[in-house]
Amino acid sequence: MTILPYIFGILIVAMMINFSVTMTFADSKKIKRITVAKQAFIPVYGPMQVSKMTSEFNNPGLISKRLNTKEVILMTIKFLVLVLTFIWALTQINSDIVLLKMFAVLVLLVLMFVNQSVTHSIADNRGQNTIIAGLLGFIPLLSVGYYLLVPSKRNILEQTVRKQYSVKELLGRGVIYAEMIMLAFVVLVPVIYIIGTALTNSSEIPYRLWPEEVSFKNFEILWTQKWFKVGQIEPTRVWFIEWFKNTIVIAIVNMVASVLFITGAAYVFSRFKFKGKKFGLLTIMIMQMFPTFLGLVAMYILFDTFGLLNKPLALVVIYTAGAIPFNVWLIKGYLQGIPKDLDESATIDGANKLQIFFKIILPLSLPILTFVAVGQFMAPWLDYILPSYILRGTGANASKGWTIAIGLFRFLESGNSLYRPTLFAAGALVIAVPITILYIAFQKYLIEGMTAGATKG
Repeated sequence: MTILPYIFGILIVAMMINFSVTMTFADSKKIKRITVAKQAFIPVYGPMQVSKMTSEFNNPGLISKRLNTKEVILMTIKFLVLVLTFIWALTQINSDIVLLKMFAVLVLLVLMFVNQSVTHSIADNRGQNTIIAGLLGFIPLLSVGYYLLVPSKRNILEQTVRKQYSVKELLGRGVIYAEMIMLAFVVLVPVIYIIGTALTNSSEIPYRLWPEEVSFKNFEILWTQKWFKVGQIEPTRVWFIEWFKNTIVIAIVNMVASVLFITGAAYVFSRFKFKGKKFGLLTIMIMQMFPTFLGLVAMYILFDTFGLLNKPLALVVIYTAGAIPFNVWLIKGYLQGIPKDLDESATIDGANKLQIFFKIILPLSLPILTFVAVGQFMAPWLDYILPSYILRGTGANASKGWTIAIGLFRFLESGNSLYRPTLFAAGALVIAVPITILYIAFQKYLIEGMTAGATKG
């Protein structure tokens, strides 16, 4: 390994120490930093010239305090560690050891973001444009030096600026950015892999993060519902559009039915007094402790008896009934926060209970209702166990009645005619787009709904 990069790094450290010493002399003599900028980059001679300058304020004691042996040693160590760490990380980028290469990239990213953060903080303290400082902050070292030289637009102590690049501050920023980068890596790498898998022209699981050749064949199979063949298995047709239609119909009906039933029940429990109210609330609370799939056998027999097997209505019934226990308590808590004076005023004006419910309660309950509605709309898209148990029809076109969760899972089951993992990745991306848009559009109401009903009894 060549030592030239490290020699170059030591020279940079020497220049940084020279710069820092020059600025210390200038600050002690109340000389504007921009005035001694040229001398700051002349080794040894520059600081000596600045130390000889005269000004209205000259405090030798302050200079000796700032440039004592301990401060110079700490300053040297700090600069040396930063620069040599940066150079070491650069030299390890092309390493054959994967873990070492990943660690080097992490170090470079942390140093880059710490440099950008320090530059932004110094510029903010000095009253400079923080947007430009944030962009210049990605230039290593030079950006910090620049904002230490430019005149301050605020009357601020230099000690406040110096704190931004103290050892404690740098270590704190480094730990925070290291954690954020690792979390981003954990979140983004699977997403990139899924996108790369969807764009792979293959039927097998790829072992590369991104394909060598991008292909949209998987999306073409999904949207055109073409027949395709895997190995020696007979060609199979993908009913992706039908699965999408089935799921969205179930989701919409389930959302509307759940909101109406749950809101009505919560309104009764929050506004009316009747015998068995407490017992009913306790029963609902106990019911929410049991997961829905514990009653699969009983549900299968009931739906078979009433002829609802292999029909989407069966799923609507399950999802709506399963959502009642938890959401009734949630909405009840929210409705109890709405003053009952509104009901009494509306009653005096001649409104009946239904008019109060639809014209007063529902509009005021929009945040919590949006939260419940989005949750119920999402249930059919994410559930595999119940649909696969209820929708078990036989025949050539039996798969046409599946939900999207069943269909996508079949792409991952090796040995069946629908096995094609790359189609699963493409289908997952297609579904992720509307779901993401939905969450972004209702983000405000979702946050309000999650916090509103949980703090009221």
